[in-house]
Amino acid sequence: MSPYDFLEKLLVRFGVFVPIDIGICHCLGGWDYRRSLVNEGLQYQTVVLENKPEAALAPKSFFIPSLLGSGDPSTSDIWTYKTLESWKTTICHTILFPDGVPPGLMARMTASILSDLYSNPQQAQGDDRELLRLREILCWRSTLYLKIGSMKDNSGNENVVEIFVTLAGQDSPLCVASDFTGVGMKRLIFSGKGQAGDYGRKIWNGGYMRVLSLCVSFVLNMYSGLEIEIQAVCPQCLAKKPISRASVWDRHIVESNDLSIRCKYGHVTDVRLISGKANARSHSNEVQASLPDRDEIPVLDLLKAVVIVGIWDEQAKRIVRCGSGFFVDSKRGFIVTAGHTLMHRDTWREVNGKIVIGAIPNSSSTTDPIAVYRYFARIVAKDSSIDDTGVCKLDACVLQISTRMESDVLESGIEIGMQPEQLLFNSPALMKSQNFTQLEVSEKFELDEAVKIIGFNHGGNGLVGPGEELNRVADFARGYVVMKFALHNFEHSASRKFQPNSEIVVICPTIGGHSGGPCVNQAGEVIGILSRADPADKARCYLVPTSEWLPLVRRARIQLTTAVGERQLCRTRRLRG
Repeated sequence: MSPYDFLEKLLVRFGVFVPIDIGICHCLGGWDYRRSLVNEGLQYQTVVLENKPEAALAPKSFFIPSLLGSGDPSTSDIWTYKTLESWKTTICHTILFPDGVPPGLMARMTASILSDLYSNPQQAQGDDRELLRLREILCWRSTLYLKIGSMKDNSGNENVVEIFVTLAGQDSPLCVASDFTGVGMKRLIFSGKGQAGDYGRKIWNGGYMRVLSLCVSFVLNMYSGLEIEIQAVCPQCLAKKPISRASVWDRHIVESNDLSIRCKYGHVTDVRLISGKANARSHSNEVQASLPDRDEIPVLDLLKAVVIVGIWDEQAKRIVRCGSGFFVDSKRGFIVTAGHTLMHRDTWREVNGKIVIGAIPNSSSTTDPIAVYRYFARIVAKDSSIDDTGVCKLDACVLQISTRMESDVLESGIEIGMQPEQLLFNSPALMKSQNFTQLEVSEKFELDEAVKIIGFNHGGNGLVGPGEELNRVADFARGYVVMKFALHNFEHSASRKFQPNSEIVVICPTIGGHSGGPCVNQAGEVIGILSRADPADKARCYLVPTSEWLPLVRRARIQLTTAVGERQLCRTRRLRG
């Protein structure tokens, strides 16, 4: 053996080089194509094939993990733990390193995975035998993404599984259960996404079992003295909650359960789904039926916080513009809505008229939540760039309830302007007596996360056309998050008066009147408000993220506190004088 060959085998043995077969022969026809080259007396990668066994056809291309770039995949959309299709699920396991990780761990892990999959594409799992095919590989220094196709012998139907492996710390947005991960700790995370049927067997047999088993045994054997904790992640937490809060089970807890297992949030999961043991006994379907999901908040519990926001024109004696909003601060009577509901889009100047609020009374039946026109409001905070530059960068504003009508009004016409009004905004006791219901908010959201947009549909119902009659019954639409992007560098121009700082893109069917309505996650937390629909695709809409409009709420609170303090100071001076 030459020194070069010895060095090559040494580097392959320790995972520095990973031999892979990416030659033209492999792409065009594999071994059969190479044999044809032999028959023609040609050479393949400088190796003379005449009178050589197939073992001599060793690949001469190598993958070198240590040369991988240090790019951050968390800033791209390559992976999300959420699933869009109901027939898909995500399985996830982690190895927690309480005291940090040894250097080069992820590079060696990547080398072991790729070397194993290239050298032995046959997957055996019980009576099932699958032939695995690597369809896509993306590598970073701390992350590996695989798309693997698997097919039973002569079946003709290929199953595709996505597998994601990453080494992440507490501050990484890709770190599951990061809220329960201490500073300095690291998690080696394995996740597989594919068909949920048959307790995820297609995922396990499609390469996930092989990758997980290989990596766990690699860590246990290579670093026998290292303190680690092997954990499984609750699949329902991944689907319904921010991944940072996902619940985990230690390995021995999963292995000691033959039936089902329940996380701290009350989600019940079949052990077969998270263990890959297809022959495990389980009655989780019966358990799940008797234990309702505690995590998802019913829409009926949220409706009383959602309001109609309209402009009542004193000359026309009717409501001329209408949208939706919601109470974000019940104590102060603050409502958040879309700015364009109360402003002209071409100039972003306020529409003349009084802001009228339709609220669902607390006494309303839960099966018949009908709003009544009861309050007037005023704008207390909006995008300051409108006054500074004439360009709107934040399609949101904060309102405060100012007065209450003497009687509730059911129609949107002349009767609204005939009601005597009681002043509320400078009386904390009267404001508190209204018993407003507010929604919780969250600045966190996930791609593919299931959401609902709640509002009052004024696009017309049944035979009633748009604008003929204002609907006072709240409804909602289901959808999911697909993207978040920021717009920072557009030049100001007279033709472009709307330049949002950032938006959340949601696939959700919406109708006129939902603008300004809250978009809530399954926990009932507002992640944004509806701003606009895509002009080319009405099922695609854009939200103002909570992180963008929440500073307006804080500013309104500060202004209100300052105003109250000044009034109290003036009252004290008058008494002393």
